[in-house]
Amino acid sequence: MRAELYFGLLLAVAAILAIPLQALSDSSAQTLAGVDSFSTISDPAQRSAALFAEAAKVFTHPRCMNCHPAGDRPRQGDLRRPHQPPVFRGEDGFGLPALRCPVCHQQANVDAGRVPGDPVWHLAPAEMGWESKTVGQICAQIKDPEFDLMTSFAGVLPVIVIAEMLGIDPGDRGSFRRWSEVSVAAFFNPFRTAQQSEAAMQAQLELDGYFRRMIELRRATPRDDLISDMVHAEEAGDHMTDEEIVTQCNLLLIAGNVTTTDLIGNGVKALLDHPDELAKLRARPELINQAVEEMLRYDSPVTASGRNVQRELSMRGCPMNLGDSVSVSLAAANHDPEVNPEPQRFDIERANIQHQSFGGGKHTCLGAPLARVEAQEAIAALLKRFSSLLPSPRGHKYRTIPSFRGMSEYWLHGRS
Repeated sequence: MRAELYFGLLLAVAAILAIPLQALSDSSAQTLAGVDSFSTISDPAQRSAALFAEAAKVFTHPRCMNCHPAGDRPRQGDLRRPHQPPVFRGEDGFGLPALRCPVCHQQANVDAGRVPGDPVWHLAPAEMGWESKTVGQICAQIKDPEFDLMTSFAGVLPVIVIAEMLGIDPGDRGSFRRWSEVSVAAFFNPFRTAQQSEAAMQAQLELDGYFRRMIELRRATPRDDLISDMVHAEEAGDHMTDEEIVTQCNLLLIAGNVTTTDLIGNGVKALLDHPDELAKLRARPELINQAVEEMLRYDSPVTASGRNVQRELSMRGCPMNLGDSVSVSLAAANHDPEVNPEPQRFDIERANIQHQSFGGGKHTCLGAPLARVEAQEAIAALLKRFSSLLPSPRGHKYRTIPSFRGMSEYWLHGRS
C-alpha cells in the first residue's frame, strides 16, 4: 500500500509540475488549450467545444506524453540512474532535485527488454486507516469561533498524512511539520524574500538531516512505513541511494501538500459561496464524493499542466518540434460548456461530471485517490464539527503561484 502511494505521489509532481524542468524553459513552447491555439477558430461554440477534447488529446497523444524527449531516454544498462537529476533552484540557491519520473523509468525498462515486477498502480488510501482519526483530531483542535481554515486545518492535514506514511515518530512531528511548512512554502513562493530563503534553506538542512537519521534507523530496524520500504527496496540487485531516498521524501512532501490543501480550501469556499449547495450536502452527506468531484471541476487547485514533445507533430495546425513543451489549461477544459453544461454553476448533483484536474494519459496523477479521500474526509469532518460555518469579514487572500490556485488565508466563523 505504501509503495502504491509513493509512486502515486511522485507522479503527482511529474504530471502537475511537468518536470523535467529543462523542458519548461523552452522558448518555443506552444499553448494548445485555453486561448492561443484556437484563435483561428471563428465560431465561439467550436472554440469552447475544443477545450476539453484538445486537453485530453495532448495528455494521450503518443508523441506528446513522456517526460524525456526522444534521445534523452535511459539506455539499456543505465536504467537505474540515467543521469544526475537537474536541480530546481531559484537565484537565491534554494531548491530541490527535480523528479525522475517512475512511469518513464518503467517504460524504459520495457523498451530495453527488461520487464520488472508488476508495479501496483491502483491506490486504495482508505486502507491506510488514517482518515477518520487524523481528521477528527485536527478538527477538535480548532477552538476559536473565528479561525483561518488554511493554517488551522487545510494546511495541517496533508503534512500529518505524509508524516504518518513516512513513519515519522509522533514526538518528532512538531519539528517535522515546522520544517516541512517552511520549506514547502518557500518552494512554491516565486517572490520569497532573502529572509524567507535563508529560513527555508535552514529548515531544509534540518529536514534532510532528519531523513538521513531515519534512513539509518530503518536500515538497522525496519518498520511498517514508507522509509523502510525505500531503504530495503531492490530492483535487479540495485538499491536506492540515501540521497535518492532523501530526495523522494522531499518530493512526497511537495506532491502531497499544497495541491491537497488547496483542494480542501477551494472546496469549502465553493460551498460557502453557494449556501443552497452547502445545505444540500449537510442534509445528504452521502453526496460528499460527488461534491468533491464538482469542486475539482469548478475550482481546480491546479490550473495548468503540460507535456513534452517527443517527435514532430501538428495539432489543429499548430506545429510542434522535438523538445517543445505543450501547455494545457486545465481550468478552461473543466469549464467547457459542451462537456459540462452551465460550467460557471456549482452543482454537487451535476450529472456526469468530467474534469481534467488530475491530468490524463499515462501521466495521470496517481495520487488522485489519496487527494480525493483527504478532501472527502476533511470537508465531511468540518461540516460535522461545525453546525454553522460562515465566511468571516476578515476575508481571504489568494497566493500568487503560476499554474496553482489556492488561498494563503480564508477566515471563517464556526459554531458547534
